[in-house]
Amino acid sequence: MKKFLFLLAIALVNANLLSYGATPPVPTSTDNLLKRYKEQQTQQQQQPQKNQTNKPASQSQQTKQQPQTQKPQQTTAAPKQTGPLSINKLEEKLEQAVSLIKEKNYAKAEQILHPLTIWLTDSTEYHILLLDTLKGINDAQYQMEIERAFAVKSALLRDKALFYYGVALMENKKYEEAARNFILVVQSQPKSKLGFDAYTRLQMLGFTQKVQFNYLEDVEK
Repeated sequence: MKKFLFLLAIALVNANLLSYGATPPVPTSTDNLLKRYKEQQTQQQQQPQKNQTNKPASQSQQTKQQPQTQKPQQTTAAPKQTGPLSINKLEEKLEQAVSLIKEKNYAKAEQILHPLTIWLTDSTEYHILLLDTLKGINDAQYQMEIERAFAVKSALLRDKALFYYGVALMENKKYEEAARNFILVVQSQPKSKLGFDAYTRLQMLGFTQKVQFNYLEDVEK
């Protein structure tokens, strides 16, 4: 029975791999995530302006149309998260790994960064999933804003973790795995300093190279 379950598990894994090829799907890029949410915020800001053009409703109708929930009161500082999956805890793990890299303890840093990058990649997608789910619920606007913020924070932290994981892998001479991480960072943030640093690392690996005019002339021929 155990052997059957083991073989069944292997078959399911292979089926999942075949569904998207040899490599897993590319995670949502931070750049596209920010663009998407800026567009949504613009639409939300334009919506009240459209409503103002309509005829004013009677006092009784206005009372009925009032939202059931109110916007949470703003505070000078948000309470610090302390849960094991909070952004603060994940940032602490990343800082620990970066310190180990500075100490040239790449093997220990790799042990921390490997599960961290996996979880941050999943966490980003989960927050996007929750955000899309909340769109279908009335009076969930402010909770949607929370999920939107956490999706962006998770994506930004994910990219940093992927970069430093690539650095640790590169120093441990695991060049192919390092290149995969750097490519994901460039794909996610092509215009940021982090994306530029990741692309520089790809050049150091020889995966790509800087622009050379002689080389471009040869290609055009």
